[in-house]
Amino acid sequence: MNCPTSSAASFIPPQTLLQKPPPPWICPISLGPNRWGLFDVTGNVSEWCRDRHVSYARPTRWGDGLRDDPAARYRVARGGCYLHWAAKARIALREHFTPNFTSAGLGLRPALGTTK
Repeated sequence: MNCPTSSAASFIPPQTLLQKPPPPWICPISLGPNRWGLFDVTGNVSEWCRDRHVSYARPTRWGDGLRDDPAARYRVARGGCYLHWAAKARIALREHFTPNFTSAGLGLRPALGTTK
């Protein structure tokens, strides 16, 4: 398989990813499972978060750490996705979008609650 270097693969146009069959230089890469048995979680899609996009100077709410402002127009999405340049494909990325924004690179992570 002839995989590109990291600089050449820093941005792959979305239309390229939709080609059938994919170009030979689209390389499946896996680092193996994390400690919960999940593969390649980082970089798939940016994730919608519960909090609204407000300043970090705003105090967090006790109990859940949420920074909330009902008047804030935007919601937070975290983490880079496969549509981003390599420099933005990182967990710490924080972006904001209107609640009705949609993108193939934006999703959510279902989670089960815990019982006490």
